[in-house]
Formats: sequence, structure tokens, C-alpha cells
Amino acid sequence: MPESNQPTRVLVVAEHPAPTPLLREAMRERAQRGPVRFLLLVPNPAAVEWHLDPSRRDRVRTAREELDGLLRPLVAEVGAPIEGTVSVRHYVMDAVEEVRRTYPFDEIIVETRPHPIGDRLHLDVVHQLRHLGVPVTPVFVETRAAQPA
Repeated sequence: MPESNQPTRVLVVAEHPAPTPLLREAMRERAQRGPVRFLLLVPNPAAVEWHLDPSRRDRVRTAREELDGLLRPLVAEVGAPIEGTVSVRHYVMDAVEEVRRTYPFDEIIVETRPHPIGDRLHLDVVHQLRHLGVPVTPVFVETRAAQPA
């Protein structure tokens, strides 16, 4: 936990640069509980099969530009400071571990979908994130419409 005079650092993991209404609500609720700073992390938005495609970096750059344009109104809506980053990593845990090296965090809010058997097999992202030893708040969302290419 942060020192008593420091805001809590919360990592927010979103599927896309534009957070869903449920994720924005979770951020607002967290901000209302006390001083907080958010880092909004978007894992690589390119499909995993694009892993070797050089255009995947273009997708990351486009997502960063979109995220940068959304931060100011999101800060006003949430009522707390928010930084944003888009990872070149596709998998949530890889992206989180990468961010963790430069941005220590005290809590995580993660946008995810309910997995029919993943939680029983301990394969779900929430279970994996809890191994980091910080509180994890899942925000379960329905399947999102495909993002434009």
C-alpha cells in the first residue's frame, strides 16, 4: 500500500482504448473511496494471429492515439488522474508484468468476460492477477462488438 499521504495506484486493464461504461463506473466508484491515481493499460489490440505481422505496431500506435484523445474527458468523468498506455504484448499477464517494472501498483481493476470453466480450472485472468498479491476487482462485461480494423 502507498504511504498514507500518497494516492493509491490502481492499474486498470481494459480490452480497448475506450473503456466500457461498466469499467468507467468501477473507476468512478474507486475514486470516490479516496485519493487514487489510475494507469489505464490496454494490451495489444491486434489479433494474436497478427503477432508476427509488422502492422501490429501500427495497431498499437493507433490505439495509443485513440487513448490519448480519450484521457482528458475520462479524467473529468472519473474525477481522478489517469495515465494511459498500450502494450505491444497481447496477453494480459504479459502486459501487466511489463507495466509492473516501471509502474508499481497497489490494486487492479480488470475488464474481463465470465469464462464458463476458466475459474474452476484457475485459468481465468482474475485468478492469475490475484497471484500478484494486490486486490483485484473484476468488471465482467458481455462480448463486445468487433472493433474496426
